[in-house]
Amino acid sequence: MTIEQRIKELENRLKEMDRKFKSLDGYLTSYPDIFELKNKYEQMVKIACEVVGIKPEQIKLRQRTQNLVLARQLICYIAVNHMGFPVTTVGQMIGRDHSTVIHSRNTFRDMLELNYPQETEAYKHTMHRLLYGEKMQQVSSN
Repeated sequence: MTIEQRIKELENRLKEMDRKFKSLDGYLTSYPDIFELKNKYEQMVKIACEVVGIKPEQIKLRQRTQNLVLARQLICYIAVNHMGFPVTTVGQMIGRDHSTVIHSRNTFRDMLELNYPQETEAYKHTMHRLLYGEKMQQVSSN
C-alpha cells in the first residue's frame, strides 16, 4: 500500500468517525456522567413540576393546559440552556419533537426577557431549588 493510499484510508476513517460523532448530536460522555445527568434532569423536572403545581408524569400528556405548558417550557429552557442537553434529547424525554423544544425554549426566554410574572417566578423558584436545594423564602409585603 502506498503512502497516498494510507493517507486516503485514514482520511476516510476520520470522516466516518466524525459522521458517527455528529449523529450523537455532539453529546458524547461516559456512562457514569450519563446517569448523573439523567438524575439531575429528573430532579429538575420534579422541582419544576412541583413549583408549577403538576405531577412529573403529566409532562408527557398531550394536554395543553396552562400549567402543563408552563412546566414544559420551563423544563425545555433549563434543560437546554443551563444543563446543556441537546434539543432532540429533551424532546424524547418530554414526548415532543425537537422543533417543539426549540419553540418552547425560545418562547420561555422571551417571556423571561419581558418579565412575565408567573414564568419569572417559576424560573426563579426552580433555579433556586436546583442550586440550593431549598425553597425560596417569601418576601413579606409589609
